[in-house]
Amino acid sequence: MLWLSDIRLPASPVHVRRARDVVDVLAPSVGGELRDDLRLLISELATNAIRHGRDESSPVPDPDIRIRLGVEADIVRVEVHDRGPGFEHVPRGPHAQPGSGWGVHFVHTLAERWGAGHDESGTWIVWFEVRLPSPHRSTMTYGQRAVDGDPLPAGDRTGAGRPSAAHGDHRDEYATAG
Repeated sequence: MLWLSDIRLPASPVHVRRARDVVDVLAPSVGGELRDDLRLLISELATNAIRHGRDESSPVPDPDIRIRLGVEADIVRVEVHDRGPGFEHVPRGPHAQPGSGWGVHFVHTLAERWGAGHDESGTWIVWFEVRLPSPHRSTMTYGQRAVDGDPLPAGDRTGAGRPSAAHGDHRDEYATAG
């Protein structure tokens, strides 16, 4: 994975816009609907991390969330990290109440794959992957350099980097849920 963006933001709603802006590292190669989808998904996950991503056992709330965006071949991967307890995903049904709680539903609907889990340090990570459209696959160029180093490589994750029974690629779960 070539990590193009790796930022930490204060866990405050005023920083959600900065979270969305990580997509700009893909410009101008990715535009239109895909860029808008990526910005929406990042915004939703950053908002969830800000609202729910605190370590309640700590006397001082974790002040940061971390957002990473990377590419590998024709896949864009985004990860949002926080210190919260995580969640057990419950699919939204046709009679779901309006209001909040739509972020993970949007991720499920728009992402190719997604998952969530704690890594070995206890950090909660929600990730998703989207496929680049065919015209961009062989012509991707990047406006910014890749992030040096990879302090949390995807291959070394426990629950967060690999699908598992509890957290992982939830596409099949919805396909059979009707």
